[in-house]
Amino acid sequence: MSSKQKYIDHCIGRKDIPLFHRPYWLDLISPSRDWDAVVHTNAKGKIVGLLPYVKNKKYGLSYSVMPMLTPYLGPIIIFPPEPFTKIQKKTSYVYDIMEGLIRQLPSVAYFSQNFRPELSEWYPFYKRGFRQTSRNTFILRKKSKEDIWNNFSSDVKNKINKSSKLISLHTSFDVDSIFSIHEAGFGQSGISVPFSKSFLEELLFLVQQKNIGESIVALNKNQEQIAHQLVIRDASYSYNLLLSSLPESRNSGVVQLLLWHSIQKSIDLGLDYNFEGTMLPNVEPVFRRFGGEFVPYHKISKDKNKILRILRILSGR
Repeated sequence: MSSKQKYIDHCIGRKDIPLFHRPYWLDLISPSRDWDAVVHTNAKGKIVGLLPYVKNKKYGLSYSVMPMLTPYLGPIIIFPPEPFTKIQKKTSYVYDIMEGLIRQLPSVAYFSQNFRPELSEWYPFYKRGFRQTSRNTFILRKKSKEDIWNNFSSDVKNKINKSSKLISLHTSFDVDSIFSIHEAGFGQSGISVPFSKSFLEELLFLVQQKNIGESIVALNKNQEQIAHQLVIRDASYSYNLLLSSLPESRNSGVVQLLLWHSIQKSIDLGLDYNFEGTMLPNVEPVFRRFGGEFVPYHKISKDKNKILRILRILSGR
């Protein structure tokens, strides 16, 4: 049985597998569904470590990078039922599994992944020649709605209170109108939408089929759609995956209203809320004002040789 099939079989029926590691998500975001995985087993043959990766090829070079709309991948460490009594034993356990996974990774021109925020260990990758870059996100931990609201900046509160009287929120999976909103939103920043309409259609269908989130549009008093948010969820987090508004509605408070709506839903479900996108200079201040915890996570990467590294740096990748 291939490692990929072992990975798929292991994930069946398991709610503890992070959303972005689930086979159906990897099928969605991988070019031609071309992804693979490495699996590490213990002495008894039990799976204790997993690491999926997307396969890419360009100009005859094989590489693996983070796919679109997928903030995290990286290793999954499966711990034994009994907790470790000593920290060094837990660390050694994690290191052994990571080293076993790294040894199985394919030899590619370039490899890069973002680890989940809760995965702090990366030293075994360093020993194997990988580099580490710190990235950050904002996370609202599970609290009461009152506690979270009280931690918002006064600017956020005022915009929510004002916009809630003029804007209504509704569930929508209409691909054409939603894509138009994101097209206008990204266009305001001078960039193209990083996904196609057909991909968005597949994504929205998956969200409905698997019941892993909600797609919300905002309507102004003229019943015109002015903003859209897609939030997806797993057993631990709500993720603010997509959020755009029409340029003329940027100052209406609609973004803050949508975020507050999805934050409240997250609280009701007992989940932490991950804002995502907080490395973007024009987005970070908006999310920061919601009072979330500033949380780092690791980007791990490796070039096969110095020439490829120089070319990657020059291209801004």
